[in-house]
Amino acid sequence: MSTVDRIKCRRCSWVGIHDELRRVPRLKEPSISDNACPRCGCKTFTPIEEPSNG
Repeated sequence: MSTVDRIKCRRCSWVGIHDELRRVPRLKEPSISDNACPRCGCKTFTPIEEPSNG
């Protein structure tokens, strides 16, 4: 079982881990930051499930 959760960007299909995302401040609320794709800036991701060996 993997302890690292991989994610995939829904816009550009970048694959990585949560720690690689950029922190981007919101325009209307600069005190709050969102996680964004380091390649395209998208904020929507899909979790990738690793195939189980069973």
